[in-house]
Amino acid sequence: MKYRVISVCIAVLALAAFQPFGLPLFGWMRFVHLLALGVVGVLSCAITEVLIMLLGYGRSMDKGIKYLVRRNQLFALVNTPLVTLCICVYRHFLLNSTSFDNSLNWHNYLETFIFMAFCSFVIGLYWKNKFRSKFLEKELEETLRLNSILEERQRLTEERNRCETAGAKKPNKEYLITLGGTTKETVALDIRNLLYLEALGNYVKVEYLQDGKVQTQMLRTTIKQLIDDLSNYPAIMRCHRAYVININQMDHVDTHSANFFVVVKHCLVSIPVSKSYLQQIKEAIKHPAA
Repeated sequence: MKYRVISVCIAVLALAAFQPFGLPLFGWMRFVHLLALGVVGVLSCAITEVLIMLLGYGRSMDKGIKYLVRRNQLFALVNTPLVTLCICVYRHFLLNSTSFDNSLNWHNYLETFIFMAFCSFVIGLYWKNKFRSKFLEKELEETLRLNSILEERQRLTEERNRCETAGAKKPNKEYLITLGGTTKETVALDIRNLLYLEALGNYVKVEYLQDGKVQTQMLRTTIKQLIDDLSNYPAIMRCHRAYVININQMDHVDTHSANFFVVVKHCLVSIPVSKSYLQQIKEAIKHPAA
């Protein structure tokens, strides 16, 4: 609510600067009226906030800058006509005089609406830039934290691989799988070496590591079918309607214009993460499955 109070203060400053509604005629009392109009604005914002919450638009930075922009746009659409009506009622009862017509009529309502719409537009631009900066700062901090976790995990994985190589450890048959489709083509691989899956029309591209080299094979199947086949491997996760990734094969994460991407090891392909899967992917990075 503090942001709404700040917005009202900006609108009151605009009223003080432009002196509409015949305010100069009231001498020093105009400052009292400006303060009263500020109270009217705060009450109107409080009512609008309740209405917006009832419509299912809660206040949350976690939903991204686009959500916040949409929420503020909806707030402006509801609040502008409401606060205009409140101010017109105030004008009618407390600012109306023989020197200046502030009576409640369509002309004065339209005049007030235009002024408040202008204020709402300017305030909206201010908060859009403010929240965008704040959101991007938060996003950058989280990206750095996630990359730090991935970097540490890569270091531990490399140490473990060196130990396994020194001990001449044999491949674990538990992780050897064969992926197939509706044709005879199959892909045999160690599930730990699966990099990602990508849906391409009636085919799925399987990108995996074999003998230290990146291999690609196409299977005539659906990505949903392969997800079902890999359901016993929690590290294999869907991140987009067209992509499935191996959480343990992520090199780092990146963000561009509020969009989230994971970069895969070895091939360094940048894969988008849909908002519906974003929180799940972040949790998997912080708390990886075996």
